[in-house]
Amino acid sequence: MVHKKFITINGKKYGPYLYENKRVGQKVLTTYIGKNEDKKNIESLMDALIKSGISPKNKVALFAKNSKEWHSFDKALLCLGAIVIPIDPAWSPEIIQS
Repeated sequence: MVHKKFITINGKKYGPYLYENKRVGQKVLTTYIGKNEDKKNIESLMDALIKSGISPKNKVALFAKNSKEWHSFDKALLCLGAIVIPIDPAWSPEIIQS
């Protein structure tokens, strides 16, 4: 089950932050999912990736520098079940080709 939490610091309200509860045996595990805007962004990226032909177990090279957008694409691809191959543009061609 997914639920929202808000945090108040010095009178300023932050959030919503999304958490998911899962029962594993006798324990309930809580996992941070992200902010609500992140979820909407990832869902729209997933729709676009599906329309472009990405499906589970596809290998997808993610060639980009580290950024919030890179993280969103990575999460969307993983949610689809794709295999992500991260490639850093700072790497030399020899490293990328190996």
